[in-house]
Amino acid sequence: MLGGIVITKKSCTVWPAGVILLAMSTLAAAGCDRPCLKSLLDGYLAAVVKHDPSGAALAGSYRHTENAINIPLGKGVWQSITGLGQVQRRYLDPVSGQAAYYGIVTEGDQLVIATARLRIENRAITEAEWYLVHESDPGLPGATPPSSWNPQSLSATPPPERVIPAAQRLPRDTMLAIVNSYFDGITSHDGSVVRAHPGCNRYENGTRVTGRRGGVNDDCASGLANFNLANVAARRVAFVDEEAGVVLGMGVFIRRPGSSVPRNSFSEWFWIEDGKIRNIWTAMYYPGPERPVPNWPPFDGNFPLPVFTTTAPAPPTTASSHEADLAAIAAFNVRYLKAINDGDINALSALTDEDHIAIAPGGPPLIGKAANVATNGRIYQQSRIVENWTPEETVIDGNLAYQRGSFTASGIPKAGGPTRTISGSFLRIYRRQPDGSWVMSRDMFNNAGPPSSPAK
Repeated sequence: MLGGIVITKKSCTVWPAGVILLAMSTLAAAGCDRPCLKSLLDGYLAAVVKHDPSGAALAGSYRHTENAINIPLGKGVWQSITGLGQVQRRYLDPVSGQAAYYGIVTEGDQLVIATARLRIENRAITEAEWYLVHESDPGLPGATPPSSWNPQSLSATPPPERVIPAAQRLPRDTMLAIVNSYFDGITSHDGSVVRAHPGCNRYENGTRVTGRRGGVNDDCASGLANFNLANVAARRVAFVDEEAGVVLGMGVFIRRPGSSVPRNSFSEWFWIEDGKIRNIWTAMYYPGPERPVPNWPPFDGNFPLPVFTTTAPAPPTTASSHEADLAAIAAFNVRYLKAINDGDINALSALTDEDHIAIAPGGPPLIGKAANVATNGRIYQQSRIVENWTPEETVIDGNLAYQRGSFTASGIPKAGGPTRTISGSFLRIYRRQPDGSWVMSRDMFNNAGPPSSPAK
């Protein structure tokens, strides 16, 4: 082969390189095409349900992980899974020789959300990578359930099933680029990078975490400026079902230094429509800090990353930088207080951390930006808020700062009626952003006056 040309000895036939690549692709597909992949996947799942590895076409080199932990043959899901659930999606990628399952499986009377990725070589299964999500799994601090496990919601809003006509299918490279734009947008904290439809939804372990405001400033590409993420590590985007218009992406979210939110390892199913991301469904888990994830080449055994790659040391504090930080936090408070008194939900959202937690008297903590925005939205529908703060102490320690002080807040009913006023003390924690700005990360206050519901 010279310069993309092949010359055969017998006929001296000259074939363009594109024809050669097409022929090679056809030969590869002939090794295990879509029906072949589906048959192997179905046989594998049936064998798992029967607890019988001999019923699956497993290669001698078969390797199996569950949430990045190596599992001996016959253990793990081979013992625990008793059936397939209401949501069953099968995706096939003849180009890479992979097949996958996304949906619900059962372990006795327990529902589990799962992704299972298989690799097929010579019509035998060499790899099985399982992502399994249980109700009791570790996850976000204070969340119920912590892992966002919600198979009932997944059953109500599952990934649609479709077959895209051949003439309407996107090139494989284009589909990969669309999904990579999502991870690029996250790591650059810029939603405009993401090739997604306005209002695109994201379902984390069945729970919809977008669309609470009709997709306005609350879709799969919004809020990335303050998203609590240092980087997307171990990114793998190599599974494309062109017929279904679906791409599987995998990786690990590494949080910002000092964050109490654990990293999460995810499998994300991207539903692509008209050249953009329409919706995302996930099966993801929150590994402990000691677990090497994802534990698959080329990222086998080298995660978690060394501390120095994920946590930048705080810059030394000088008198001038300390005064600058105090001034920046004071200016931030002016903007935040104005947003409260203006009833500006979008401004409040932009000024809070993605994992913002508010602790108010008489109720459970509000975990996450979305929960805070929803609660404040309900308050502003009923009342106009007039609030004042008097900071009494501000302490800065590297990339974190806290402030305590006193406040008064009045709720003026929009439908008429008496104004309710409370006063009390507050304690807030701020987090420095990579660009040097500050956002509010935690907000706690008490109530020394009559009961009320001010926006905080």
